[in-house]
Amino acid sequence: PVGSNIVSEVAKIANVQWKALPSEERRPYEEKYAEKMKAYQAALEEHAKAQAAKEEPDPSARKA
Repeated sequence: PVGSNIVSEVAKIANVQWKALPSEERRPYEEKYAEKMKAYQAALEEHAKAQAAKEEPDPSARKA
């Protein structure tokens, strides 16, 4: 139908199905998510440090 969003409808259905799963069945997915989130946070931190180092002026390049 006009004005409807199929992605939203699919997300709603998936949410209902996810909530219906017993916690034992969800656990492997939640653990995998936690592992990947930890790796993402570490990579994000590393990226932020690299960007900060890139933006810092080189002290030896200063004019006297």
